[in-house]
Amino acid sequence: MKIFNSFAILFFICLGGWIFLSGLPMKPIYDLHDEQTDNKAKAKWMLSMLADPATGEIPKGVRSKELAFLHELQNDNEYRSKATRADTWNIRGPWNVGGRTRAFAIDVKNENHLIAAGVSGGIWQSEDGGKTWERATEPNTYAGVISITQDPRPNKTNIWYALTGELSGNSAAGGGAFYLGDGVLRSTDNGNTWMPTTSTSGQTQNSFIEAYQAGWRIAASPIDTVSACVYMATYGSIYRSIDTGNSWKIVLGAGNNSYYTDIAISSTGIVYATLSNDGDNTKGFFRSSDGINFKNITPALLSNMERTVLEINPNDENEVYFLSHLSKDSSGGVVSYNYEKDPEYVALTKYKYISGDGTGNGGAWTNLSVNLPVTSPNQFDKFNCQGGYDLTIRCQPNTKTILIGGTNLYRSTDGFATALNTQQIGGYALATQLLNFGVYPNHHPDQHDIHFLKSNPKKLYSLSDGGIHYTDDVNASNVEWENKSLGYITTQLYSVAINEHQSQDQTILGGFQDNGNFITKSNKKESNWGQTVNGDGAYNYIAPNHEFYVISTQQGNVRKVKLDDKGNMMIRRKISPEGFEKGEYNFINNLCVDKSNSDILYMPIGKRMARLNGLKSLALENNDNKLTTGWTISTDTITSANNGSNGSILAEISVLALSQTGDNRLYFGTNNREIYRVDNAHQGELKFKKLGLIKLPVGGYVSGIAIDPDSSKNVLISYSNYNIQSLFYSSDTGNTWSYVGGNLEANQIVTNTNPSVRCVNILKDENGKRIYFAGTSIGLFSTDTLILAQSLPSNKTVWKQESPNQIGASVVTDIRIRQQDGYLAIGTHGNGIFDNYYTGKTKPIANIEASSNSVYPNPASTSIWYTFSAQKNAETKIRIHNMQGQIVKQVQHNSFREGNFSLQIDVSNLPTGHYFISQKRKDDKRSSDTKHFIILR
Repeated sequence: MKIFNSFAILFFICLGGWIFLSGLPMKPIYDLHDEQTDNKAKAKWMLSMLADPATGEIPKGVRSKELAFLHELQNDNEYRSKATRADTWNIRGPWNVGGRTRAFAIDVKNENHLIAAGVSGGIWQSEDGGKTWERATEPNTYAGVISITQDPRPNKTNIWYALTGELSGNSAAGGGAFYLGDGVLRSTDNGNTWMPTTSTSGQTQNSFIEAYQAGWRIAASPIDTVSACVYMATYGSIYRSIDTGNSWKIVLGAGNNSYYTDIAISSTGIVYATLSNDGDNTKGFFRSSDGINFKNITPALLSNMERTVLEINPNDENEVYFLSHLSKDSSGGVVSYNYEKDPEYVALTKYKYISGDGTGNGGAWTNLSVNLPVTSPNQFDKFNCQGGYDLTIRCQPNTKTILIGGTNLYRSTDGFATALNTQQIGGYALATQLLNFGVYPNHHPDQHDIHFLKSNPKKLYSLSDGGIHYTDDVNASNVEWENKSLGYITTQLYSVAINEHQSQDQTILGGFQDNGNFITKSNKKESNWGQTVNGDGAYNYIAPNHEFYVISTQQGNVRKVKLDDKGNMMIRRKISPEGFEKGEYNFINNLCVDKSNSDILYMPIGKRMARLNGLKSLALENNDNKLTTGWTISTDTITSANNGSNGSILAEISVLALSQTGDNRLYFGTNNREIYRVDNAHQGELKFKKLGLIKLPVGGYVSGIAIDPDSSKNVLISYSNYNIQSLFYSSDTGNTWSYVGGNLEANQIVTNTNPSVRCVNILKDENGKRIYFAGTSIGLFSTDTLILAQSLPSNKTVWKQESPNQIGASVVTDIRIRQQDGYLAIGTHGNGIFDNYYTGKTKPIANIEASSNSVYPNPASTSIWYTFSAQKNAETKIRIHNMQGQIVKQVQHNSFREGNFSLQIDVSNLPTGHYFISQKRKDDKRSSDTKHFIILR
């Protein structure tokens, strides 16, 4: 004790001095990113997962229909729950990560009142400028919103409108068939409560009107003093309502098929609209002085427009800017190449109204496309909108500045009159290159909209795939952003991983759409989650004692990594097998690790199964090359036929599960009905045994497999497609199957579309009783008893909805269970992660977040990685002390931005022994947390 006290005194005295030495370069830890999303691959994967096998399409208006199914289920006398089931679920977050957001509005009477919505996460509002958020829509109602507007007329600002149904990018959907919304929602109490309008809701009308169920924008006119005049840009057409949305009429594009539309209204009521080039009879750019009669003002200099967004210049409303994605290179725009060197054609044009109806000589056009930022030599610095998925343009009031957004956000201070005054101010970090790169500080790629504050146009909110961000000064030479998504829980999970080896461990590692893989070790709701690998987060694994992690992203990118206490990646090794390209993997590719020894990993590669032996001992060496040894690839392949129209979707393995009883029995399913088993999968060749198909649906995507904790003979499986039987059980290793879907199947008690079942799992409580769980597109369901039915009339299993007031009708994509303490964690596609100690075991007290400072490896040999957090730009010094308090090594760094950083330090010249390391800013008298480490050779 005397030795330690003496050291502590000397140590903190020494920390007061500064000696400037040169140091190693500092690199953001938030830096490893896999490739951008392959939207075509994602679309095929989603369509395969959800489409009705009989039609190859997702049923029209399916969200409205399955919500009607839920409401009918809740009200049915035979199946209704007598009491709320397990309404003790906790929201785990992530608190500091927002989901994709396209809808946002600032209250015209109170700029601190904000209303926003996730594309599948519901409507939220903030009363304090985005510091805190509360959900405004009920958990069991429709959650996907694309656009929000407020009635700006005096004494009418309590009326708000929200347009539902996302046409581009909705990951709960699929390509080629819309996952449609529920028309227009309306609030008459200033955004506190929302209800569907009868005229557009699929739930309340007998006939389904497709155009009402998906769109791009809703906007209200500011000038109509008698009747409300509201417009919506939907699939194909522009609609207008003069009775607060109680009825609608097409004013442009009747019978049209334009996939992309947009609309804007001037302060004097002039309406501009765009309809994409695929329209049958109406396409191009339009102007209307009365909102009813539209004149085509499409410029001859531009053609083949796909998505176009528009902006009326608030400084001169006779000027309108049109930012377009084009389908061809000879269309008047310019070419931009993405990171894979694929071309994309974009255009920026300006319209100037002169006279009359604005057509012909009544309007003048200027092509500004050559001034777009598309010529950077860096892979991610060029303006790119991913086929119109992320596209926005806004003019700053009282200046010539225009902002445009694609993957990045750009600012032109001369309105793109030249290419000389344009700067990237958001999205990816400047000079980003694969594989290692950063994200612009406190911002996020994939821009969807921008909103200036009227009181001070230097201040604005930015909407992206990462939620909501804010800046106090968009005109600054170095724009600084603030995350305004704290508590705005709208993230979209593909998968969830927990530590299934150790009771009471609070670690959760989630795979998020568009946001990569985030981790937390704290069960405090407001804790910050740390990002590990960016991209589309896929399936992950946590080894015992956190010895290592397996982290994967889209299309088969898999790594074994070591993380520090905050989730920062200290060292990594890519473990995907050599010889396979990304197109051979499922978009979100499943994997599992043998829980008995953490040494064997199983992963499908298209039609084959792969096994990696020696995972536990595989050395980490910051190597991003694929593995050439250790993998066994099956020579057997699945026999499933390709599906989709004309066999456009390749047959592949969709899901797998390994028994927990030590008999190494592996089950897996395909995206076209079939189920297989591999016995003794841990050694030798992987020999496939095709299981029984009687009762299983003709076609269908196997989405979940749950093996009984005590017997690998007992298996529960799910299919995720609409309009088929979804849940089956076998007690003889899959040779025969029984129906167990019961009241979750449409033919039992309701006539509406049955939900999509995405995942299943089985919990064994302390008394040996089983509780079966099914994650669906209308929430989480469970049952204590499976009724094994041999015919559809006897299919009577009663499934009850879990936590209708918290989880509600959120799409549940993954369920993870720790049998030792009855712990469950579920991932939702729109409202983050929920957890529960389901069988009544004691819940741990909320643990505090880990220190941001950490050292790895510990013990060390020749070098260490030191991770620390920076709060603002400041000069920093890192110091290493021995046990006597003497400084034995120090490193100086120049100013750096806010965030988490990792520094590799050479300690090869220091002898074996105990050491302490800390970091201090020049302008702060205090030292950071001191970390102890050992050098051992």
